[in-house]
Amino acid sequence: MLEITKINPPATLELVRQNILKYKNPLGLKGRELTSWAEGLEFSSDSEYLFYTGTEYQMLPYLDSLVKALKTMNHLGSGKKILYGLRNMVDKLGFNPEKVYAGILAKDKEKTRDILRKHVLILKALGIIPQYLGEEEWYAGALLYEYGYENDVIEIAKNLANTLKERKITKIITASPHAAEMLREIYPKFTEFPFKVYTMAEFLKENLERLPLNNLHQKFVIHDPCRLARELGVFSEIRDIIYKTTSAQIIESQQSGRFTTCCGGATKLLFPELAEALAKQRVKELETLGEVIITACPYCYFNLSQQSNLPVRDLTEILV
Repeated sequence: MLEITKINPPATLELVRQNILKYKNPLGLKGRELTSWAEGLEFSSDSEYLFYTGTEYQMLPYLDSLVKALKTMNHLGSGKKILYGLRNMVDKLGFNPEKVYAGILAKDKEKTRDILRKHVLILKALGIIPQYLGEEEWYAGALLYEYGYENDVIEIAKNLANTLKERKITKIITASPHAAEMLREIYPKFTEFPFKVYTMAEFLKENLERLPLNNLHQKFVIHDPCRLARELGVFSEIRDIIYKTTSAQIIESQQSGRFTTCCGGATKLLFPELAEALAKQRVKELETLGEVIITACPYCYFNLSQQSNLPVRDLTEILV
């Protein structure tokens, strides 16, 4: 008779899940850590448009420090036992030890905040003042979905759908292709989600004739994010935007568009060694081709930036 062995999820994944359900984001960040990027920007309270960050750009500077902290904790004993112990401390004492550790060592906050600000400034230049959910914003739940926590994803989808209906939002512009895929492809499987969902690249392409021009003349090599190109079929839009708004030359890598190579960024929290290896491999290819690496995903941006000798730019950075 075949014996079935129950496999427990990785301790890190369980911590991520608990953080999402309790704090609405995988790292347990709160307050200004999530929303300070938006200070001083103009947002609407009744626009039909929502700018949705999914808390992803905000999390990136904390990832390395949190990974180091988790490795240290795991050396102290059973990973799962240690992490559950930490969560009990959070509940009883009202602070998050792993988050504090990450916060002290966090770097590159300004870079990722600046990218989000550029998203909003571009929208404003197009005549759109969107809504922003601030501390009400949920992480879209891609990690939970990929690892089988379907009931949690359903709860998040329903909560977000109710919030958007209350605010009379009909169109969502996302900063991350991971969030766009969840909102467009996954949520409608579980709940009524009658909203038009754009990636930033798609929205900019729709407004191509109204985008500002600049005098960039560099050689750009594009890293197409996996989720954006493979799952959502968005890659020609990036090229159209660059050709229309700049004088830059685009040099294509052998693995681009639908055949792009993963940079490993989305696996960093759970599999940091794999993420680093994939990024190094991808950067080695891209650095032989251009002067600037262009991408349109928070995880790709951050993971490639850490390994590349070339500057890595988010698509929005070349427009502002």
